[in-house]
Amino acid sequence: MGMDHDLQTSEPASPEEVPQKVSRRALLRDLLAQGAALTAVAVAVSASLLPRPWLQTRVDPLTPAQWREVEALQALILPSEPSAPGAAELGATVYLRLALADPRLDPDDLESLTELLKNVADHVQRAGGTSFAALDVDKQTTVLKELLTDPDAAERFGVAVVFTLEAALSDPVYGGNRHGAGWRWLGLVPAWPQPPEPWFKGAV
Repeated sequence: MGMDHDLQTSEPASPEEVPQKVSRRALLRDLLAQGAALTAVAVAVSASLLPRPWLQTRVDPLTPAQWREVEALQALILPSEPSAPGAAELGATVYLRLALADPRLDPDDLESLTELLKNVADHVQRAGGTSFAALDVDKQTTVLKELLTDPDAAERFGVAVVFTLEAALSDPVYGGNRHGAGWRWLGLVPAWPQPPEPWFKGAV
């Protein structure tokens, strides 16, 4: 999820074998890129959401400062790499903004995110920082690891992870997976029919 850059495999096949490092991103790709199974996931995510622009329908539930923290969290969950798109390239924050505007959103999801941001702020303050976004990646990782020792905070962080992964898998018309970058990374050919585009024009 971006907290560690790689994972160490356990017990080499032979004494002479050098332990291999497995990228978390590669592990995610291998787990998810299962052809029809991944297609079903992507289609289900796309079909389950029809966000409406919060600018037209409701007050933004988060402040600009909170959105900067969310963006930094998502960048740590899915970091940008030379060979793969990260949260920034996928438009994960835009996707989350639109998802939070969906009137069918479970209120618990928004509550979990706002409580997560409070948890993050508390840990940043203890670390002597001013904001999560202002920390370097190593300090962000330390803060997040400490935060995840709290089961409640870890559950709230899971909500942020799910939204970030949805941004990588859902149809681009929902605001994430910009230009289909997530699909291309996973080698996914989207199923048809796809949602009408652009769904957001004239939405109320």
